[in-house]
Amino acid sequence: TKSQDLDLHDLDFAFNEPSFEILKSFIEENKNIPLCKVIDHSDAKTNEASKRLKNIQRRNSFLYEERGAQDLYLGWPFVTGKFMDGTSVRCPLAFFPIELSIDSKNQWIIKRKKDVLSSFNKNFLLAYSYFNNVNFDEELSNITLDDIDKDITIFKTELYQLLKNSSLEIHFNQNLFNDKLESFKNYKKDEYDSKHDIGKLKLENNAVIGIFPQNSSYLFQDYKQL
Repeated sequence: TKSQDLDLHDLDFAFNEPSFEILKSFIEENKNIPLCKVIDHSDAKTNEASKRLKNIQRRNSFLYEERGAQDLYLGWPFVTGKFMDGTSVRCPLAFFPIELSIDSKNQWIIKRKKDVLSSFNKNFLLAYSYFNNVNFDEELSNITLDDIDKDITIFKTELYQLLKNSSLEIHFNQNLFNDKLESFKNYKKDEYDSKHDIGKLKLENNAVIGIFPQNSSYLFQDYKQL
């Protein structure tokens, strides 16, 4: 949603570089990664992105003060398609915890949050098990993505191997190996449903900065038991 998420591709060439370079720098753990200027008098698109980043920052602060929750993540890549029962799904495969702030140059920056681990989306793994009526992949849920090689090409290759060796049936879209992010498209429900076949899931090279509540993940073991 526009109130709490930002498509990373909306920052394409904000600093004369493709949006993929932001993702690449983040995965390779450069400390501070610039996103865009806080105010750019010559670029309305940048100003709109800056406004949304401000909204995300405010909401994240509010949720922390109200609930003590730290739910600000970069979600990448995205799973799209339908489960075997026909339920539509569109969500990040993995979450990377981030900190969002404004630096001394008056530009938005992100950096990896050190005290929270990057991981697969446990809610998705649970849904995959439930809606597809298969055993839950315990091993995949316990993997820490921070342990994978940080080179972006090797990272994607190792991610592919992890999925290949898991119980998940997800098509690893060849576009994921391209060094280019895709725009996060908006769909109406009927349009999305007609676009995807039952039981087929694939990965899209979308990256989104936003609020991804993990509360249900804390109840993970209870859900599995139920």
